[in-house]
Amino acid sequence: MNKINTEKKENIFYIISVFFILTVDSSFYFVNSTSGTTRILINLMAAFFLFLSSKRKFIFKTDFIFILLVVIIIPLISGIIIQNAKQTTIICIAILIGGLVSQTIGLDEFEKYYNRIILFLSVYSLVILIIYILFPNLIRLLPIIEKDTPFNNFNCIFAIVADDPYVLRNYGYFWEPGAFSVFLSIALYIELYKQKTRIIYLIIYSITILTTLSTLGITCMILLYMTYIVANNRIANKKIRSLLLIFLGCFAIYLLIDGERIIFHVLGKLIYRTNNKLNSSTAVRLNAIIYPVQAFLKSPFVGIGYNNFLRLQDDKCSGMATFTHINWLCIYGVFGGLSLIIGCIRFFCIKKANILVNFALFIFSILLFSTENFVQITLTYILVFYGLLKE
Repeated sequence: MNKINTEKKENIFYIISVFFILTVDSSFYFVNSTSGTTRILINLMAAFFLFLSSKRKFIFKTDFIFILLVVIIIPLISGIIIQNAKQTTIICIAILIGGLVSQTIGLDEFEKYYNRIILFLSVYSLVILIIYILFPNLIRLLPIIEKDTPFNNFNCIFAIVADDPYVLRNYGYFWEPGAFSVFLSIALYIELYKQKTRIIYLIIYSITILTTLSTLGITCMILLYMTYIVANNRIANKKIRSLLLIFLGCFAIYLLIDGERIIFHVLGKLIYRTNNKLNSSTAVRLNAIIYPVQAFLKSPFVGIGYNNFLRLQDDKCSGMATFTHINWLCIYGVFGGLSLIIGCIRFFCIKKANILVNFALFIFSILLFSTENFVQITLTYILVFYGLLKE
């Protein structure tokens, strides 16, 4: 009995530690209320406690040391040359945390905890969203998180409600709905391809992604489902394929009957123009590809460094260079950026899957980080290490 209670306490401690590592540098509250240095130090502390409580022996294997050096040495050298101590420190600590987590928790165990955390945040955010729709004044009694927006952002502890009269979107716990959709998409991928698939998890993740009204999230969700449907029987079975087809069919019918609002907010940024100009959101996404790529081509081997990237982002990308993989190449060049990109892509590849499935997952891994800047987010470096250390 004592052994069972001890294991439960250890699991709770693990989940709390992983929760902090995954969310502190991504949550709406911490992003808008604390500095990047504070967030990364909280993450480092959580990773340290995770390491101390782990039963898994931490062994400095040759392959891990080599990968750690490859991943961290170029950002470190770049920071020294460009003299950007703060940003370099944040990224190097994020890389170290990624390596520490990959050696402290096995991949299967990490995926299990990750999905538990995202399931909790999904259910919590949906409940808060329903309360806001039915009883908005209850939510408006909660504290407001200060942000430079024309509407209020209410702190619901593990969720945020943006009291935007224009559109209601699900932020979840994160800095914006698109970021929430990235975390949800990773959870959906794990549930479909890596764990024993549970229908209720799929339904909750899918509904939550739809409530974010994120073009990227919905696109990635459809890509994952379509790939799953056509996958061979080692990955998909007839029962689940049938349920997914029914779900997609119902969603298509809903769009035909009463989907104007969703179509406008999800696809409007792609199809609507004002005075013959692109939607501002689309223009930002395109600029986030064009200008960083141009900068990378001018300095393909060593990159432009983080200071110059920040200036480029402010001057050319409206302060939002949102394509993470391109940002890595732009900042650190082909040698530093490519190792990070390869690790991130390898995380989503499946050894036993056929070429078609892995090609679709390759596209998914590129799309996933194409509209949000995750360069300073610890999660990306956890994925990088798990990917690079895979067989």
